[in-house]
Amino acid sequence: SADTAVHLTSSPDAVMNPQFSPDGKHIAFVRNHNLIEADQVSATVVL
Repeated sequence: SADTAVHLTSSPDAVMNPQFSPDGKHIAFVRNHNLIEADQVSATVVL
């Protein structure tokens, strides 16, 4: 649900600049100088 926090990464590396997609289904962030996109519902990384 919208009130439940979900870990999208298992890495101890810092996550920077998280941004939701306009439809709210994905979140993009920078980790180790790489742009990562994750599906917010399934917490699956989308490459």
